[in-house]
Amino acid sequence: MTYIGSSAFANCTALTDVTFNTSNYTMTVGEDAYFGSDAISRVLVKNLDAWVSINFLNPAANPASIAKHLYGADGSEIVDAVVPEGAIYVNNNVFYNCASIKSITLPTTIQFVNDNIIYGCTSLTKMICNATDVPMFLGVLDPSVMNDVFEATTLYVPAASVNEYKADG
Repeated sequence: MTYIGSSAFANCTALTDVTFNTSNYTMTVGEDAYFGSDAISRVLVKNLDAWVSINFLNPAANPASIAKHLYGADGSEIVDAVVPEGAIYVNNNVFYNCASIKSITLPTTIQFVNDNIIYGCTSLTKMICNATDVPMFLGVLDPSVMNDVFEATTLYVPAASVNEYKADG
């Protein structure tokens, strides 16, 4: 599957569990795909590497924005999200509203981040970016909407890159 259409599961009030079993790295989920599907309480992600590549066109396209929780391939809740080595970007709204995530680790290979990746991650206190070069922000939205999360989160970067990250702001 490469695309889930806009409003595809909108207002599905009986939908409680969603499983993303994709290994497709170019998947797009259309606007409001899960809008109004307020019973979603569990989103199971079988492949975190593919998950962070999904282009959720707005927050309501991501069922995790409703569930506020993500579960890994083993069925346990993802509290410490580790983006696998080899991933080059984290796409739009990937961790949007995931209130249970306490830390996110980005690999040395990360080059780009997009809009609202950590918006509403109210438990996030630690972000580790192992990339020596500061990842580029490709988003079109104002990243200051995530300031409350940024202020509550400590960013860890490679020692040799601290000045580069500070200069980037």
